[in-house]
Amino acid sequence: MKMKNSLFAIFVVVFAFANHATGQIELLKKADMQFKLKSFNSAIRTYETFIQSDPQNQSALIRLAEANDYLHNWEKAADWYKQAEEAPEFQSKHYLPYGKLLMRMGKYQEAKNKFVLYSYRDPSVGGHLSRACEYAIQRSGIEQRYVLKPLTSNTTDADYAPTFFGSQLVYVSGRKDIARPGDPNRDGGVTNDKNHLFITKLDPVGMPGTVRYFRTALRDGEENEGPLCFSSDGNKIAFIKNKFINGVSQTAFELFPSTLYMANSVGKGDWEEHSLFEHNGDYSISYPNLTPDGTTLYFASDMPGGKGGYDLYVSSFQEGKWSKPRNLGPTINTPGNEISPFVSGDELYFSSDYHYGFGGQDIFKAKFKSGDWEIESLGFGINSPANDFGFIFNSTKRVGYMVSDRKGNEDIFRVSEKAGGDITIVVLDAKTGSPIKSAVLDFGACSDQPYATDAAGRYSFQIVSDMNCNVSVSKDGYSKKALSISESDKSRGIIEVLLSKSSSNLYTAKVFDASGDLTPMPDVAVKATNQNDGTRLDLLTGADGTFYLPLQPRAKYIIKFSKAGYREIKIIVDTGDGTDKSIIKDIKLLRSDLPSEPPKPDVGEGPTTPVVDGDGGVAVDIDKIDVDSPSGSPVATPSSKGFSVQIMALSVKTSKLPDVSKLKSIGSVYYTADTKYKRFRVGVFKTKSEAKTALASLKTKGFPNAYIVEEKGENKIYKLEG
Repeated sequence: MKMKNSLFAIFVVVFAFANHATGQIELLKKADMQFKLKSFNSAIRTYETFIQSDPQNQSALIRLAEANDYLHNWEKAADWYKQAEEAPEFQSKHYLPYGKLLMRMGKYQEAKNKFVLYSYRDPSVGGHLSRACEYAIQRSGIEQRYVLKPLTSNTTDADYAPTFFGSQLVYVSGRKDIARPGDPNRDGGVTNDKNHLFITKLDPVGMPGTVRYFRTALRDGEENEGPLCFSSDGNKIAFIKNKFINGVSQTAFELFPSTLYMANSVGKGDWEEHSLFEHNGDYSISYPNLTPDGTTLYFASDMPGGKGGYDLYVSSFQEGKWSKPRNLGPTINTPGNEISPFVSGDELYFSSDYHYGFGGQDIFKAKFKSGDWEIESLGFGINSPANDFGFIFNSTKRVGYMVSDRKGNEDIFRVSEKAGGDITIVVLDAKTGSPIKSAVLDFGACSDQPYATDAAGRYSFQIVSDMNCNVSVSKDGYSKKALSISESDKSRGIIEVLLSKSSSNLYTAKVFDASGDLTPMPDVAVKATNQNDGTRLDLLTGADGTFYLPLQPRAKYIIKFSKAGYREIKIIVDTGDGTDKSIIKDIKLLRSDLPSEPPKPDVGEGPTTPVVDGDGGVAVDIDKIDVDSPSGSPVATPSSKGFSVQIMALSVKTSKLPDVSKLKSIGSVYYTADTKYKRFRVGVFKTKSEAKTALASLKTKGFPNAYIVEEKGENKIYKLEG
């Protein structure tokens, strides 16, 4: 009877566990479906319930981070990314959105750390974004040259995509507080997630008055229209239809596939008939901008053949049709996203999340000169750690409008220029974005003396009437750069000069799986510790096994390579004067389940980077060197304190010992031992200075990788006789 009761109890437990597991699987499926349908608030609640029983589930943790990010819940999103990073199986690809999120939060140093880790999956993108963080750190303290003021028409819903319509402003909003006859989603205050077009008159200082619907009525259920734009006479219209969701970030491009339509006005900017833009396709087109005469159209698209995500394109209306869109080229377009173009005279304004900025989308101004674009950031103030885009500008009134989600949902801001003629030259390292102190500014005939930048890389001065100077900017170790400054530069406020170093400190190689056909290994952890100052670099190899290390000259590094399931390898690197970038060779990792074999140099490849043991000693393959057994046996001696030079480390299993008789003139030769290695050293010297002298001599006697260690009296010493 007791046996039956026990079996029944076991059955109940197993059945309950199976039901719980099945319930968890269904709960995760439900959350994933809610996420797919973009019902992010519901998905968050379901994932949070699921995660209580499976707190390290990577899929759920990442989705929680992404969903909160889409809803502007950036602090919560960062917390979920942090939990995902600390849990097993975190994939290096997630360092990219994690870093971008931290940058939008203004946490530039934390963001840089994530981009550095990502850079060894994608060196180009990761390296660029880590340098962008340095740029933001240095530039965010510079005085703003624009004044921003939020429009009084902003709501707690998304308000975005402003465009000029004569002297009025048309924009898009998800607001739900204005009823419109014939619209069941607006009449009576019924809520929804749709957007609509609104119009407002502007007062003399550019602030909005009464807000009303732009279109007199809905036609055929049309909604989710915008962004849009007009020709200067209001007769030609280009507008977007997409799957807008109120409360979700407008820069979450993957959520809002967009299609471009063209229309002709039937009065007051409204339209009845419209047609598809003839170059739509299986991709998105958004953020249209028509030139005043309506014959040239700029827009953003992720169509194939671009430079990255969204690129900027231009098309001309010729002989009754729009020409094939032309990409604006690699100076404007990047591996990131360029959006919201706006043309004013010979100036092109746009936003980018890849050009050096302050986080998210930043606003830039470009002019086409001498066959290429010259690009200038509108600076801190207009730009922020958050997303700043949708900039438009009235060049006559010198007033513009832009969109920013720096306060949560998107809001529209009025932009005006500060008065004053002060100008600041900022000199930065072109690679790192760091300020260059004491860069020399030679104004030539305009001044009888040169000037120098301060610790922030800046030099400020007042532009005087009729000023026209050629300025030479220079700094030792950098290539010289020249620029022209005239009275017309007053409006710029800040002139940024990027100086490039004459040489790079970047070392690169690859990591391979040595157990098969030398397959490149991604996501191998690489840790390089500078033995001079203790600083450490942490990174991962890229998709093709490549790693890039910015090592300092005249420094010694211990570099460790590790990955789960593989034996760890360490190497010692002495960078010397930094000119030899080939000193780090390709690394080959053995799986931990294979028989151990000491690393061997490839025949004919010259010197191989030495493999070291856990204490930093050089692990030598004893069968590869010419050795003799010493004439006597090792004898234990009392431990000693001081400094020694380690010349090699041998496996404790080896029975052959090297001939050390030629080293007697330098000092006593001994070894210490543990369960794995015998570490052969010369010493013990009372001072580090004596050890350095010995080190120099040992390097001339065939031990180029020898290095100094401190004996603290903790190791038993075995002196070699004979």
